[in-house]
Amino acid sequence: MKAISECFSENILAWKIFGIWFGNNPNKYYKYYSFIFLNLTLTIFNLLLTINLFYTYNQIENLLHEVIYIFTEITVVAKVCMVLFWRKKIILAFAILDSEDFEGIDKISKEIIENDVLKYKNIMKFYIVFCNLSYCLAILPGFIDYLLGNNSEFPISRYNFLSYEIKKQYYIYLYLYQSFCIYGHMVYNVSIDTLITGFIHLTINQLKVLKYKLKRLNLKKQNENVQIWSLNNCLKHFDVIVRYQAIVQEITSVTLFIIFGMGSAIICVTLCGFHLSTDVNSLLFIFTYLIAMVLIIFVPSWLGTQLMHEPCKYEQRGGCTRLPPLDAAFTRGRTASVERLAGGGGGPGGSQLLGRRFFRAYNLQLHDTIITAE
Repeated sequence: MKAISECFSENILAWKIFGIWFGNNPNKYYKYYSFIFLNLTLTIFNLLLTINLFYTYNQIENLLHEVIYIFTEITVVAKVCMVLFWRKKIILAFAILDSEDFEGIDKISKEIIENDVLKYKNIMKFYIVFCNLSYCLAILPGFIDYLLGNNSEFPISRYNFLSYEIKKQYYIYLYLYQSFCIYGHMVYNVSIDTLITGFIHLTINQLKVLKYKLKRLNLKKQNENVQIWSLNNCLKHFDVIVRYQAIVQEITSVTLFIIFGMGSAIICVTLCGFHLSTDVNSLLFIFTYLIAMVLIIFVPSWLGTQLMHEPCKYEQRGGCTRLPPLDAAFTRGRTASVERLAGGGGGPGGSQLLGRRFFRAYNLQLHDTIITAE
């Protein structure tokens, strides 16, 4: 079976090309490239966008578009900063995904992992194709109008702070600059959105594997040593899942907060646009952007709901399983294991971090249900 982290290979390739992924051993020349690239396509682009906002205050329909782009750029900057500042944590998350604990123990568990990874890859490919197609539909019409000699606007911002003569003289350069920058920002959005959803999706996948491992336990037909080994193996797997999700939560928490916050603000602006806009193209733009923002908020929330729902199935498993009488040594070991998880054996905050800080999916009573299965 291939390494699980290979499903993020396209994300890493995109980050390398667009200057935000230094890898384990940063190259000094790549640092120069990254600094120049990010300043040209992110810092200067957003600076011009902000300046233009102050020259559009008396044009309400154009102002709506500019405000939407400003809010979108805030999320782009947050995502880029996530990759730049949490690079080592992302590498650590990849290492856990490729560890033996996440590989599966038999053919069925490996099939569960491979099927979910394949599902993620297919959805990601569809999303990439859809975003690139949307980009072409947004950029090409204005460029074609320019080639045909018709009047056309810049694809993103009108740069109202520039005179008409300057915009006409440097139209093609400014058009290509905006087109290239916005494509890079689209790549940042796509690659980092899929990374976040992929991390959560793979957590759910490992919980499915753990559920399968619990279901295949046949404790009544096993001697005590095998019982201890089987339960400890499940406990170790759960412990690794908790540590992995703690890292994911640390990486994504601030970024998800900004995404949700800016997404909500954009939804408010687009709803205002429905009331103020009369142009068909503006209404179509606002409608498509509204759908995109709803999906950006919905997908992580839906995955979080799945992450909450999956562990609840363990209680049913625990309720229908009966353990034979075990000696005092095993009972003491079981109690120590529960206390280790509750006290933070799985990383900062332990299992309670996964439950209390990430969708409240778990609690100590659930751990006891898994371990005691009574």
